[in-house]
Amino acid sequence: MIDDIKKRALHVENHLRTHVTDMYEAGGDQREAAVTELVRIFELSNNRG
Repeated sequence: MIDDIKKRALHVENHLRTHVTDMYEAGGDQREAAVTELVRIFELSNNRG
């Protein structure tokens, strides 16, 4: 179970470092989508404690 959690964390980190970063830098609707995604991840992390 711990290994699965670590894999998921690495997947999310990679996603944030690549895809979300590219979306934010693209601007416009892509930036809004990136911000929405970041807020969602933040809210999920707060709900899990």
